[in-house]
Amino acid sequence: MTSDVSKAPQAPKCPDDEPTASWQRRFMYFERIEAFKMGLSQALTRARREKLLSFAQIFSLQFNLWGLLFGPVYYLCKRMWSKGMWLFSLAILLTLVLEILQNATDEQMPEWLTMVISFVVPVICCTFANYDYYLLRCRKLSSWSFMPEVWGRPMVALVVLVVLGGVGY
Repeated sequence: MTSDVSKAPQAPKCPDDEPTASWQRRFMYFERIEAFKMGLSQALTRARREKLLSFAQIFSLQFNLWGLLFGPVYYLCKRMWSKGMWLFSLAILLTLVLEILQNATDEQMPEWLTMVISFVVPVICCTFANYDYYLLRCRKLSSWSFMPEVWGRPMVALVVLVVLGGVGY
């Protein structure tokens, strides 16, 4: 059973205030490549292989400058509360691991390692922000598929963030 992707599907109807034209376009691209059914990685691979979208269209789905610059804060601004708090928690956890390693070895970590670790969370945000926003607005999914449903609640993410922040303090 193959799907006819030559017909451009209508962008899913999103509730509340309608997003901008660029968001509508991204939503339409996600629908065209069936990202919700296959997952982002497989859908983008298929889109490249079968030339369903141009390079610029794929890039617009896969890269979010604001996500790169502001990381988890961008998620919070877009009302992706639990994901934003989990990403903050990941940043704190990576910093804690780096501090523990540094204290255990009594040596300064190489600068390149510190730099690489500091870019992990912003790169995750940059890569997945558009898809996560699509899932929130059009599919009403507020947590990642690999997480138990209870972990997707903003209050649980906030508790984890506070606990990790307290440990790091």
